[in-house]
Amino acid sequence: NVHGGHLRELHDLVIETDNQSQAMLEFLQKEVEMAIRDLSICILTPKDPKFNLDDQIHRFDDVVVQLQELQETLQKQILHAKHLSEQVMKT
Repeated sequence: NVHGGHLRELHDLVIETDNQSQAMLEFLQKEVEMAIRDLSICILTPKDPKFNLDDQIHRFDDVVVQLQELQETLQKQILHAKHLSEQVMKT
């Protein structure tokens, strides 16, 4: 019973961590890639009125903050899974 509870919790945590890593990958592929692309276009075509450098820099900064938050969450989940698996091994 002791192992069963830990293993269920570990299983749920692994699934949650996998979902979080997929969300982070999707965020990288969509949001980060688009922010980098738009910032690059803005830098390469400074006279294009539809791309404001300040706006693009702020957008990029916002995306980086969101990415850091996703990374921190994922790292916490991985650390929790590691500790939980160590508990399973000890009992």
